[in-house]
Amino acid sequence: MRPGGAENRAERMGRVKRFLFVPAFLLAAALTAAQDSAALEKRRDVIRYGIESELLELVTTLQNEKEDALNGDLLEVLAQSRSPRLREAVLKFFALREWPGAVRAAVALLDGRDQESAQSVNAALGYLSAVKAREGIPEAREILESREPKYLPQAVRLLGRAGGDSESELLLDLYKSDETSDALRQDVIQALGEIGARAAVESLMETLDDTAGKKTTRMFAAEALGKIKDARAVPPLVRAANGEDPQVRGAAVTALGVFSGAEAEAAIVQALRDSVPAVRLAAVKASVSRTIRDAEPFIRFRARNDPDRNVKNEAIKALAALGGRENLQFLRDLLQDRKADAPSRVAAFTALLEKDPEGSREDLDKALSAEAASKDPSLLKAFQRALVQGTDKAAAPLVEAYVLKSPDFGTRIAGIDWVRKNKVASLRTVLAALAETDKVESVRTRAAAALADL
Repeated sequence: MRPGGAENRAERMGRVKRFLFVPAFLLAAALTAAQDSAALEKRRDVIRYGIESELLELVTTLQNEKEDALNGDLLEVLAQSRSPRLREAVLKFFALREWPGAVRAAVALLDGRDQESAQSVNAALGYLSAVKAREGIPEAREILESREPKYLPQAVRLLGRAGGDSESELLLDLYKSDETSDALRQDVIQALGEIGARAAVESLMETLDDTAGKKTTRMFAAEALGKIKDARAVPPLVRAANGEDPQVRGAAVTALGVFSGAEAEAAIVQALRDSVPAVRLAAVKASVSRTIRDAEPFIRFRARNDPDRNVKNEAIKALAALGGRENLQFLRDLLQDRKADAPSRVAAFTALLEKDPEGSREDLDKALSAEAASKDPSLLKAFQRALVQGTDKAAAPLVEAYVLKSPDFGTRIAGIDWVRKNKVASLRTVLAALAETDKVESVRTRAAAALADL
């Protein structure tokens, strides 16, 4: 026997296996494509020939799958069907998908609304709002000017989403009208905020300052002032942030998050001490949006000590977003603190993984190693979930060591999916080993498919 004959035979066999694998994989891909094509054609048959209940079920399925391949076919249904229920379902689906292909059909429904059901017309208005179609503005203006009650709320929303300065004047007239209901006035406030109507600032400030007014209306006024971003709104927003109603306080603090200046920032910092969790939560988020450095000690305190879980988690995320040596070190210390509660340690791990995977790799590795040696696997599993939910390729060494090499085959599969989704070519060798030698067939198959995608 020639020297190295056994090795040469092994190499040849490996090449044969790889040669055989590729056609099999391609055959499987071709089979899958054929099955997909057949399934698509079956759905087209439902659209062409199905009864209403079958079409409604299909639309729900397409919505859940976020599938747009049949939008053109459904557009034909919208044009031909006389069923208000079916038209509404199709238009709502197009609205959720924000698909612009049905604008002409929706405008036609508005134009002929005297002969259409209110259900279909409102669905058309909702769709046009979702795609911000200016083509629907003339009809929406006409609805407002003639005060058509069945369509007013949806027409207001359309003008807010797609309108401009001339529409804001029309909306402001409706806002000031004594005939406008509280519910419709709230819709108008939201629309004015969407447009960014500076002409409405004085009226909205008055609404916000009216402590005898409806709480919800005041909250919408605060939100709209935040969207309009006119500095005149800061004093009333500060007053509202220190007012009696906690929900109005929270809305005002959120709105202040778009304004710069000492007055707005001081109100946000003080809101971190509010007795109501929702207000503190709003203050943490506003502190990040303005990068308020004076808020950082308060946020570190909240991350350690807040009695509300949501506020704690948001504070931890905020520290990672704000960055800086002191904040990141705080999170590393929290991660390593075995006396800290598990959700806080997981939140710290996730925040560092997302915002500082390179700089904090040693601490992340240390935490993973300690939990891998622990008798209780719950925290390790939480860390592993955070790893495979991330998208930063800098986490590849951690995924390799603690996910792809996990004794749990489900965890290995999750790691393979992470490599495939994020196209992490540096782990190709690890995937190849899993495809060849893993004891679990589903892992080998998944790894081989991921390799083909890299």
